[in-house]
Amino acid sequence: MDTAVCNHIKNLFFTALLAISTSPLANDETALGIATYNKGEFQEARSLFLAQSEKGDAYATFWLGVTQWETGERFQAGDTFLQAAEMGDPWAMYMLVPRDGNPCSYLGWPCDKAWKAKALEGWEVLAEQGSAKAQFAITKVSQPWWEYIPFYRLFRYHELLEAGLEQNTYGAYYQYMGKFGKFSQYEFNYMHRAAKKGFAPSLSGIGFSQRPSIKGQEFSWLQKSLDTGFPSAASALCISYKLGGDDFPYDLEKAFYYSVVHEVLNKGRDECKVFTQESVTDELGLIVVDSEGKSVKRDLISKERQEELRKEAEAYAETLTPNLFLDETTIELFVY
Repeated sequence: MDTAVCNHIKNLFFTALLAISTSPLANDETALGIATYNKGEFQEARSLFLAQSEKGDAYATFWLGVTQWETGERFQAGDTFLQAAEMGDPWAMYMLVPRDGNPCSYLGWPCDKAWKAKALEGWEVLAEQGSAKAQFAITKVSQPWWEYIPFYRLFRYHELLEAGLEQNTYGAYYQYMGKFGKFSQYEFNYMHRAAKKGFAPSLSGIGFSQRPSIKGQEFSWLQKSLDTGFPSAASALCISYKLGGDDFPYDLEKAFYYSVVHEVLNKGRDECKVFTQESVTDELGLIVVDSEGKSVKRDLISKERQEELRKEAEAYAETLTPNLFLDETTIELFVY
């Protein structure tokens, strides 16, 4: 598989932009399955979705396909999405629309351009019932008439964002917020209100906002995000301390600590790599090698200290409930 495609899919699957919130279509068992999926317990989630799918639940069938993708059953996932689409789930329908980045071609999924119109019809029904997620999806794949009216479209963007905030769904945040101007006061206010509702990506976003009002509080905001079980916050802290800067002075031990937290929360699926050794150089700056021609290394963090930090980080991570903060809009976005 093309490396760029792999990275594209990986990033969009595991970069959590949205809060976990269940659709009005989700029954209790399907909602439990989504929460279980977000904890990274994919096999358990798969069982929950499969049971509901066998009862004729189209939405659970869609999530079964998502989970099959996660557990490596990627060829089967296409057939499951087709089943969910034929049962009437618009999110599954759009998964089967051929386009760049979609697995249709290289996995041979049963895709068809006709599913786009059908997905739009399904989302329009949900939007009429007040679903902000469905309206977000409509504006992402088509251009509503109101987008051609400069002043009115800002009103509609604002309306959509407010509806999304009220419903704890943030799918259009990155799509629409730029319409109000980068780093606008509304953007920060929206982010702050979402953070107050416990939305981990917004907690992290405030930590990186560079707003004068939060100067000196950057670590605190990222830590609050991490306390929700959001793996990306651990990665952000790891990278910040590894690179160093005004807000986060270079600290390799802290970087290593948060790399372990990230590893535990993210089930080892990717990592924030922290190099704990470096090559020894001579007075001319040349790398020193041993009798076998291998470069001589020295520890930047001793093995004993690494073990201490690992134990501390694992103990802290075990107190958290991992949460990937994915919902159907997140998954649907991965094929854009």
